[in-house]
Amino acid sequence: MKRFLTRIVVMSVMAAPLVLAVGVPAAHASRTCPPDISNTTVNDSVFVPAGQSCTIQSSTVTGNVYVSPGATLLVLASKINGSVNASRPNGVAFDCLAAPPNCTSVVIGGDVNIDGTTSIPAGLPINFMCATQISGRLNITNSGAGAQWSVGLCNPGPTPAVTIGGNVTLNQNHAMVTFDDNTANSSVTASYNTGGGELARNTIGGALTVLHNNPCWNVNTNTVAGASTVHCP
Repeated sequence: MKRFLTRIVVMSVMAAPLVLAVGVPAAHASRTCPPDISNTTVNDSVFVPAGQSCTIQSSTVTGNVYVSPGATLLVLASKINGSVNASRPNGVAFDCLAAPPNCTSVVIGGDVNIDGTTSIPAGLPINFMCATQISGRLNITNSGAGAQWSVGLCNPGPTPAVTIGGNVTLNQNHAMVTFDDNTANSSVTASYNTGGGELARNTIGGALTVLHNNPCWNVNTNTVAGASTVHCP
């Protein structure tokens, strides 16, 4: 799979507003996006309203990012000190803005929770994460049939492509999900997915559990410190 950097750079100029609401009203955020956030520091949380598109580029957000239903979020070469919470977003992408060795990673200080993705960002072929460091957990769940996901598999890109400090949960997605070339310091679970998937060439510090996926996932060449349970379906 090719890296999507060229298209991301174009979108960073053209991107529209984004929305995310995860149980936190807009009034609790000091900044609503759009307008896009570029080359600045936001000393609070960011709220993306429903149906909008938001790009956070070369910036720091000291709080959380909340993405409402139908919104699109692009995070490029930026730092989010808190968590990213997206409820039924249209699409999501994280990436740097330049090829290695000049690639500035996305850094997330908390968790990344993305539930119920419905589609893909405009102008991109897929939802994806490249060049990203997540201190907490990564949860990608309940994605719709038109919302394919790629975590890692960045070419060219840093190695590992994505680093996750907490547990990784990839459950009940209905489109293809790939999780390749990453480092997960805790456990990884992929279960009850119906769109197909791949989990390859990862370094996993905890257990690996791949169960009840139909069609079966391609699972190979992973280094797993804990127990490995892979059943098909």
